[in-house]
Amino acid sequence: MPEFGREIFRGIETLLESTVTCKQYDIIQYLEKMGVFAEFGQDSANVQLYKKNFVAMHILYSLKKTFAERGRLLKVSPILIELEDFATADSSTSLDSAMPIDAAVQEVRDNALADYYLNWEHYDQANEETVTLLLDQFWDKYFALDKREQALACLQLEQDADWATIQMTYRKKIAQLHPDKGGNSQEFIAVRDAYLLLKTFYAERSN
Repeated sequence: MPEFGREIFRGIETLLESTVTCKQYDIIQYLEKMGVFAEFGQDSANVQLYKKNFVAMHILYSLKKTFAERGRLLKVSPILIELEDFATADSSTSLDSAMPIDAAVQEVRDNALADYYLNWEHYDQANEETVTLLLDQFWDKYFALDKREQALACLQLEQDADWATIQMTYRKKIAQLHPDKGGNSQEFIAVRDAYLLLKTFYAERSN
């Protein structure tokens, strides 16, 4: 476990309040500048990457509780970090634009990540073998999400489109593009494949 004092937490807190949104990379860069990772030099590149990510996420999930006590919501993801007032966050979420299960799934996921990153045992147990396995699992999930985003774009849908919207849009597009009705066969196949990919993705999430 790396040693860092309360000033590191205050520094990240100030950074979040001044920028409102930032990337995890910005957090890691700040910690690097403050010398938090000085002891990582003897680790392999993969282990260093894991440890830097772990420390950054540990601090963010710790601050999430601090901000919640002030009525502010810190949204933490591997890519984007956002700080909002609870009222703003609630009003920006439309029940009509998201699956009912999404909020619950997100909350469970977020709680699981918080439990993981707030437990220093995971950090202490990191070695080349365990980190390589975690990275492989991460990239599998990353590319799955990337394909989902491409599929939604193919259907000209927003990233938060619910399953009912996807089905309705698919039926309209497939009817317009059907070769028997003079549609483009290549676009027809692309839309069909995008729908099948999304069908698999949403089926897995509902299980």
